[in-house]
Amino acid sequence: MKKAAKGIIGLAAVLAVLGGGLAVLKLTEPKESAESSAEVSEVYGKGIAILKDGVVENAILRNDTGEYKFLLVDGSEEDYTLDGYQDIPLEMTDLRIIPSSAATLKSNAIADDDCSDLAKFGLDNPSAEVEFNYSSGDSIKLYIGNQVPTGSDYYVMTSENNTVYTIASYDYSRYDKKLEDFISKTVLETPADDEYPIVNSLRIERTDMDTDIYLEYNEKNTDSYASGSTATHRMVEPVDAYLAVESSAAVSNGLFGLVSEGYYSLHPTEADIAEADLADPFCKVTMKCDNGKDYVFLMSEPYTDENGTKLHYAMFEGGNIIYIVSAENAKWGTVKPIDITSKLVVGSYVWALSDLKVTGKDVEESVFKITPDDPDSKMIDRDKDNMKVTRNGAEIDSERYRQFYALLIKAEGQELALDEPVPTGEPILTVEYTDAYMNEHKKVEFYQNSALGTIIVVDGKSKWFGSRSYAETMAENANKIGSSDDFVDTWK
Repeated sequence: MKKAAKGIIGLAAVLAVLGGGLAVLKLTEPKESAESSAEVSEVYGKGIAILKDGVVENAILRNDTGEYKFLLVDGSEEDYTLDGYQDIPLEMTDLRIIPSSAATLKSNAIADDDCSDLAKFGLDNPSAEVEFNYSSGDSIKLYIGNQVPTGSDYYVMTSENNTVYTIASYDYSRYDKKLEDFISKTVLETPADDEYPIVNSLRIERTDMDTDIYLEYNEKNTDSYASGSTATHRMVEPVDAYLAVESSAAVSNGLFGLVSEGYYSLHPTEADIAEADLADPFCKVTMKCDNGKDYVFLMSEPYTDENGTKLHYAMFEGGNIIYIVSAENAKWGTVKPIDITSKLVVGSYVWALSDLKVTGKDVEESVFKITPDDPDSKMIDRDKDNMKVTRNGAEIDSERYRQFYALLIKAEGQELALDEPVPTGEPILTVEYTDAYMNEHKKVEFYQNSALGTIIVVDGKSKWFGSRSYAETMAENANKIGSSDDFVDTWK
């Protein structure tokens, strides 16, 4: 600051200088109006642009964690990449903020106009240095020193002069970075809504499972007349089953937007991959999308860190980064079929059926035919008033059929019974139906398995353990269809 300027300020301000580090305060002259008669203070040197504006061709950050070079992307004046890591997913916000700080970095105060003792401010051996190289050919270095003893600010100076400024701690945090701060933690970006692909299939192979978990997309599953639920996918292996909407989405589509805890290795070697137990992975997730892109995601066995968090090493097959992902987020490493399947046994929409047959050991056989008055009507327009229902060839009240079916779809599996042999003998109840909307035929049999339980067999294969009370109650209700007796709607 020029001596003349100091002298002018000195006429109207109180100078407080302690070790060259406190700001100079200027008291504004009081105005005549009472409203503005209060004294207002301004910090000396506040708001000064420390660097120069302009297009930064590249910026080099050097600190105690390493050296990082930010390169301007060709044809842009604001997009940057990290030299040597152009093929790695980068955290663009932290990446851009360092070169862009050339135009935005402002001082909080001037600590010394013409410093001759750099050590006093920690600038003789700076904790960090940033070199800004402009497209104009100019180059400026910014040096970061100690923290101000009386506050949270930091001392800085440039290669342009010996003026020592202070900057806010949030500005300082730009330069207190390490490599992992520039690497994106998102494993696979979530596409924009208009670019979001359909996941045609997802297969989970795991060394602790005898059979894979395989999910397939079915377009008809996306509307409210689909079988079982509105989940967009259905389990095909190890059992054909409806999926629970809430729990299955994180499995079928969870790779999109998956966030890691950090990374284990960048540009991993074969040795790195082997050390992370990914050469022969514990878990392999194969996701195939309708945009032609396939993803194969590999995961190690889970391990527990010092905080008790279960983690996996993970990478895409052929990828260039090994991530660390939490078991909670990456559910493919622990999910079991029961975790994501809906427990519905019969789940078709009532007016989607074209036929229904109910039989059993002590059940009078009922064969229903269900037809719309208008064969060309939309599913959304169908209800009991425009649907014709016959039982064993005779027309019945469609509402009576609907009431029975409303109880039938309350059949619920309690646990999967995939390895159980199909029981012998006659079932307590057998339900066979055709879902014309989904174009599928199902046969569901309820066999007594224990004093209180049943095994529910679907299409000839054991699928669920269920309630014997439910099966016997529905057998009783099946015998009431031809009467006006109330159906029983409770069971143990």
